[in-house]
Amino acid sequence: MRFIYFLFVLFSVVGYSNERKTPSSIKNVIVYLSGAQITREATVTLQPGINEIVFTELSPLINENSIQVSGLKTASILSVTFSTNYMEKKEATGKVASLESIYKKTEREIAIVRSTIKSLEEEQILLQSNKSIHNNQQGITVAAISAYAKHYRERMAAIHTELYDLNTNARELNEKLSDLRKELNKVQNQTKEQRGEIKLKLDTPTATTVNLQLNYLVSGAGWFPVYDLKASSTTTPLSLVYKAHIYQQTGIDWDQVAITLSTADPTENNTRPELTPLYLDFINPNAPRPVTKNTQTTSYKYNPMVRSVSGQVVDESGAPLPGVNVLIDGTRIGTTTDFDGNYRLSISEGRELSFSYLGFKTTQLPIYASQMNVKLEEDSQRLEEVVVMGYAKDLSGSTPGLKIKQQNMVAEAKPIYIVDGVPMDDISHLNQEEIQSLETLKGSNATSLYGTRASNGAIVITTRKMLAVESLTNKEFRILKKYSIPSITDVTVLEINNFTIQATYEYVSVPVLNRSVFLTAKVMDWEQYDLLPGEANIYFEGSHSGKTFIDPYSIEEALVVSLGADPAIVVERKQINSFKGKNFTGNTRILDKNYEITLKNNKNNDISITLLDRIPISQNKEIKVEDALYPEGDHDSKTGIVTWKVHLASKQSATKKVSYTVKYPKGRNVNL
Repeated sequence: MRFIYFLFVLFSVVGYSNERKTPSSIKNVIVYLSGAQITREATVTLQPGINEIVFTELSPLINENSIQVSGLKTASILSVTFSTNYMEKKEATGKVASLESIYKKTEREIAIVRSTIKSLEEEQILLQSNKSIHNNQQGITVAAISAYAKHYRERMAAIHTELYDLNTNARELNEKLSDLRKELNKVQNQTKEQRGEIKLKLDTPTATTVNLQLNYLVSGAGWFPVYDLKASSTTTPLSLVYKAHIYQQTGIDWDQVAITLSTADPTENNTRPELTPLYLDFINPNAPRPVTKNTQTTSYKYNPMVRSVSGQVVDESGAPLPGVNVLIDGTRIGTTTDFDGNYRLSISEGRELSFSYLGFKTTQLPIYASQMNVKLEEDSQRLEEVVVMGYAKDLSGSTPGLKIKQQNMVAEAKPIYIVDGVPMDDISHLNQEEIQSLETLKGSNATSLYGTRASNGAIVITTRKMLAVESLTNKEFRILKKYSIPSITDVTVLEINNFTIQATYEYVSVPVLNRSVFLTAKVMDWEQYDLLPGEANIYFEGSHSGKTFIDPYSIEEALVVSLGADPAIVVERKQINSFKGKNFTGNTRILDKNYEITLKNNKNNDISITLLDRIPISQNKEIKVEDALYPEGDHDSKTGIVTWKVHLASKQSATKKVSYTVKYPKGRNVNL
């Protein structure tokens, strides 16, 4: 019996769970566009049996499902748990002690100044109360009165000067104290953050020492690209500096760690969607429909450093939309677009903007840049019945042609083509070899996605070019030097790479919209640079000329970057003979529009300018546009855009003209 008891005690001691806190250090960090993967290392001595290892002083933002442990040797994992320690706080750093010392010293200086001010004010009162000389005072000579007056005058002047200087000093010290209080609160708040803990329960048959490696994902960190575009002249290559702005608010400082930047996003849902059958039935056309939301290109990521956003909202044809509601999602903060579709909004909270307008899909976008231009898609509330009869054209070599017929229609019904998410009326320019896939939508399936323009059906085409861009989104940039990145609200800037890019420079002017001439740089084969959407600071001829936005996910063959306006080139567009341009013929109103565009090159070198204007396009058979004249210009009948290629020598001017006539019924108004 004693022997059995001895064995029980022995096995209880051997199998005793020895819980102990183990220090660890961060060695590597992979920073994603949203989130980061942390690699910690620790050396642990294990006893035979069950060991409980507790890693403390961790971020409270750890994704528990992402925890991985390696370097176990003969040990096996019984359990891994993550918890938040609400009692243990981050220890105050030397910075806190230093700030507190400066804060107390500043408080003492303010107290001394206030005491001196009070003494001077009391002296001032004393002098003022004794400045009167009464008639009953005997023995006061003129010299004594003169001496007292001089003393009063000089001392009061000195007191006023001292009080002015002391009050100025007091204001400066109070401002310093306020700044110290803000900085101290910010640092102290970091020490009040909760701490995370990971507990490992390990079982090992023998005593051993292991070098454990702990990997996990945390939120509260990420990075976004910012570019510097530099051009010294239009005859030299374009310099592009690729920078990463890293934000880190995980609650744990990263001290001398190896940094890797990844363009992946572990928060994205990578689960393959499951397609279910679509069952048709009759519906009530007057029944309310849910608001259709459209989330545009998911390649744009939230940028926490954006403090204000501005941009323009247009429809699918590019026309500005006034009165669009722009709202910070999840808040009541918002604004509306003006007559030209422009908006501006300060960002104090929230991560997404919502754009809503009657008759259009509500679009939600992450706040990714300080300039966000948005194109809204139409949304139909009442859908006509669409009958898909077959296919009219073979696009990919194996897909039959498409012919779409809609009941109760007079004009020939045509589908809309959606190429890589962009609506098009004509796809004759597409190369069949570029087509990766083709999908046909009809009825509510088409209109719910693409609005009334798809009431006759939609053909959704995905090209190989778009897929190739998407396959390049997961890149890694390894930073050779180790960095320390504290957990603060500021960003840390790292340079990823720099390129010298061959670019074609071109001046572009659109005086109907803007009276400036813009310099653009066209870059071919830009896919090789692995760029991401991001803001770019523009430097031209040695000076900062503004910002632009680089969108490498465009399906265009060339990446066109605006380098800002050049004030040395002047453009003026004015209407001529406008007082003679209105007349009536019967029930028809006739408007004659004549414009003269003047360009002048004030630079010391020759330049080439692409000048753009437009002839309006009628969307109503009662509105007619006739007698369009644009000498030496090229006119695109589909868009109405007129293009001139103008070469100007130094100090040379050129004039172009455009004119047209608009006829419409009397008593009606036209948006002209």
